[in-house]
Amino acid sequence: MRRGLLVATLLEAQALRAPHKFTFQRRTRMHMSSDAQKRTMDPLKESFADGRIIAPAADRNKDAILEVLGTLLPVESGVILEVASGTGQHVAHFANGKPKLTFIPSDIDSNLFNSIIQWTKGLLNVRPPLIIDASSSSWS
Repeated sequence: MRRGLLVATLLEAQALRAPHKFTFQRRTRMHMSSDAQKRTMDPLKESFADGRIIAPAADRNKDAILEVLGTLLPVESGVILEVASGTGQHVAHFANGKPKLTFIPSDIDSNLFNSIIQWTKGLLNVRPPLIIDASSSSWS
């Protein structure tokens, strides 16, 4: 299980060493009604009829993350634990990009499992999601 945390830590370290490979968008504040703000700010607002939840940020950064993962992950085989899988968009993209690796999605919120399962449907290298609370003292 620590391997998943190690990968996350290595990704952060890689981003610090090579910031030119990552693009960050500066958000500007605009005056709008609180209802409009809620609709705009809610990253999990959209969803498909099959239960997949769409997080726009996950779509924007999935390629950059997979590029960094490609330099850190094994080439031929391995099991990768994704901590805090959220919607499942990333694990589906990573599993498509790295078909020789096995991915285990996880999240503290089991309400997201249907979205994860739908995003990864048909991907033979993705195991069912696990409930993991990385903030728990028993995590280590």
